[in-house]
Amino acid sequence: MSWKVCLIFSLLFISCRCGEPLDCGHKEDAKTTMMKLKLFLLCGYDKYLRPVEYHTNKTSVGIIVAPRIIDFDDVTSTLRVKTWLSLNWKDSHLTWDKLLYDGIDQFTLDSSFIWVPDLSVYNAKDETDTSLDQQVSPVMIHHHGEVYAFMSPVLAGHCVPNWSNWPYDVHQCTLTLGSKRYLGSTVDFTFLNKEGLWLKYLLPNNEWELIKTNTTRNETALGPKNETDSLFLVSLNYDFTLRRHASVYVATYLIPGLVMVMMSLALLWIPPNRSGRMAILCTLVFLQSISLQYLSYKIPANGDTTPYLVCFFRDCLFLTGLLVIQTIVNRRLTTCTSNPSYLQSTFRFVASNKYLQVLLVNDLDPKNAAKLMDTGNDEGSTLVAADENVQQWQMFVNIIDRVCFVLLVPIYLLLSISLMPANYSFTKN
Repeated sequence: MSWKVCLIFSLLFISCRCGEPLDCGHKEDAKTTMMKLKLFLLCGYDKYLRPVEYHTNKTSVGIIVAPRIIDFDDVTSTLRVKTWLSLNWKDSHLTWDKLLYDGIDQFTLDSSFIWVPDLSVYNAKDETDTSLDQQVSPVMIHHHGEVYAFMSPVLAGHCVPNWSNWPYDVHQCTLTLGSKRYLGSTVDFTFLNKEGLWLKYLLPNNEWELIKTNTTRNETALGPKNETDSLFLVSLNYDFTLRRHASVYVATYLIPGLVMVMMSLALLWIPPNRSGRMAILCTLVFLQSISLQYLSYKIPANGDTTPYLVCFFRDCLFLTGLLVIQTIVNRRLTTCTSNPSYLQSTFRFVASNKYLQVLLVNDLDPKNAAKLMDTGNDEGSTLVAADENVQQWQMFVNIIDRVCFVLLVPIYLLLSISLMPANYSFTKN
């Protein structure tokens, strides 16, 4: 049991000593040139102080991000970028004459021994994902003091999603990197290359496609902009524009939605007294209701806009409900035996216009069509005898169906154009 206690105290002692300057009393005990160089560099080195000769000097830190996996969690509205991230800065305390050390011009050292710029994700959703400087791997130091650090963090930032064009939804997310410990006047972040972004090692994603990237460097100063101002904050913004791969959703939602629209219009050419018309309408109501329910389950409810596809199925469900009511009313009208005057007025109006005859009553038999033509030419004549009143109502119901068809065609066309999601093209940067 005693050896376990000794081990614990030893680990505690080491962890407490790791942040202190290296003991310089045993330089002569170094057995190799690399050990001598390490003792030379770390003797008296304080990793908690910025490595500059004068405290007024600015430390410039270059950053380049090489994303490998980009994913967007639509439930939590979180962008996660698994990346390789490289930092570069000048440490004036880590320089040496390579001629004195067997020509060694670079040296690898654990990052826990030296000063490392703190780097954080400003817009991280979880505070545990903000600090990145603790993930730095061993650094490469050149004899003139240039330090290159490498890490492979997962950058997580919160996004405001936009579901309006689902399943062709496009989300623009931003990762903002900067320091929480130093002012911009002391630690300045810049891009190592032109954009600070390298997409060569990016792996394809089965759900999301990266269609656009953009990087910006922001400076926030106190007071008016003049030469005496000191930078308060320097941040680097990495913008990623993602679009969903929508081929499966197009086959399961968009095409069935258009088929339901065509079925609704085709039903108006079926006589309302046919039982199949009502059965198909009830089936359409059921299918559209199920589609709305599944869309509410599939599309997260964390956006500030209503998806166009939801509005499309909602409006189609409303129109299908109206068609159910219209079919019920028309079925009742086909059983009427009265002969009101407005029936004759309607038939005369239809018969007086040849275009309306073709559009609305082209399914009448030739005998009744001739009667309508005669009625249109002679306003005093009677269309049919009293025993044909039922057939009059059937013709009147057919006229109502054709009018509804003419009205619904532009309505459905307008809904399809305005509410059906469209696949907009982007230029990838």
